[in-house]
Amino acid sequence: MMKLAEIIAQYVYETDIQKIPKAVVNKGKQCLLDTIGVSIFGQCFRASKIALNLALDMGGKEQSLILGSPNYTNAYWAAFVNGISAHVADFDDSSVDFKGHPSSVLMPAALAAAEIKNVSGIKLLEGFILGNEVGSKLGQVMGWNHYNIGWHGTGTVGTIAASVAAASILDLKPEQIIRTIGIAASSAAGIRQNFGTMTKSFHAGQAAAAGLMAALLAEKGFDASKTALEGDVGFIKVFNGSDTISFLREKLGDNYSIKNLAFKKYPSCAGTHAAVDAALFLKKKYRIEYWQIDAVECAARPNIESILIYNRPQTGLEAKFSMQYCTACALINGKLGIQDFEDTAVQESEVQEFVKKIRFISDPEFEKVAIERNLLAPTRVKIFLKDGQKLEQTVLEADGGPLAPLSWGDLEKKYLECATTVFSPVQAEYVKKTIMDIENLAKIKDLTDQMVVHRKIDQGG
Repeated sequence: MMKLAEIIAQYVYETDIQKIPKAVVNKGKQCLLDTIGVSIFGQCFRASKIALNLALDMGGKEQSLILGSPNYTNAYWAAFVNGISAHVADFDDSSVDFKGHPSSVLMPAALAAAEIKNVSGIKLLEGFILGNEVGSKLGQVMGWNHYNIGWHGTGTVGTIAASVAAASILDLKPEQIIRTIGIAASSAAGIRQNFGTMTKSFHAGQAAAAGLMAALLAEKGFDASKTALEGDVGFIKVFNGSDTISFLREKLGDNYSIKNLAFKKYPSCAGTHAAVDAALFLKKKYRIEYWQIDAVECAARPNIESILIYNRPQTGLEAKFSMQYCTACALINGKLGIQDFEDTAVQESEVQEFVKKIRFISDPEFEKVAIERNLLAPTRVKIFLKDGQKLEQTVLEADGGPLAPLSWGDLEKKYLECATTVFSPVQAEYVKKTIMDIENLAKIKDLTDQMVVHRKIDQGG
């Protein structure tokens, strides 16, 4: 029987863009546009600036662009910094199948690998999609047990996915891809205790860089076990995955999982989004003001409570993991946007007082619904008004998910909002058009050259 790494290697080596459905290719392009925009915005965060300055201090061959900056560095450090900036705002896409955030890991690794060989846009897109497919199917094998005991799939599954994307773009042979996966399996890490801190974004940066490194080492002959995934002390068992390994053997390339990926409308943990949608719906429908509200109750599946761990956040990063804060902002402001996650906004006395009125509970019934329908965070919001009225709304899946996907227009608007935090409107528009036509791009450096920031920016750490 073929080893799992052999099956993956054969699939990656034999699959080119012509064999991938057009709808999947289109979704891949949307992912690239969204993630590059979010990465450019992410360079405004202190975590990204610290990582950028470290990369520049370490030096090395100028191979790859650090997005949102004028700086090039070696491919490894570029993947690392770009992974951090892609994830730090928590505005990047997410996937129930992947058990994390695919594109904030895949895009940085794929882009850095593409710059090394200066491949075509279609080759970058192909590797990105294949990495997503392998990571998503592996994430389904790992199951929620892996996530619930504390592992962050972005850092664990993401390392394998990034290595596959890089291996595909570097055009590695099957035996080299097998070694790539084995090396990546020993590089995977990321614990959820660090949610709400800079180190959560480190998970994405480390996974992207480690995945790229695995492919580059394998290309040069570095070896690894062929059973690093399914062995007795391999990735799946050590990281508490399920026993459904046959699923990975049978399902690669069958109903591409990228179609289940969700784009974010709000720059916070995806576990808050259904509650925000419900709160905004009730506020608009009943024309309520926050001062009319006596109390609010948010109910979600039990594992969401273990993710949203900040009941009284004090920083922007903590607030991204607070059901109470995100719901409060929606009810006070009628929206939830980038500006709401500045530290000063989180510390406003008005919102801090209102947060105290919001109760967050677990409802086991939502666990059943989530598992049956492959949903992340079905949520019910109840609002108790001071005049005695009770308002209630349940949202099974937030806008942006497979049931209510964002359109190209929605994603273009989001990209421009993010990219123009650093780019001029003209530069942002030019880059957008290139990404949307990436399958016709002859050399990837034609894109990265467009993304260089030609002005002095604040690189303070």
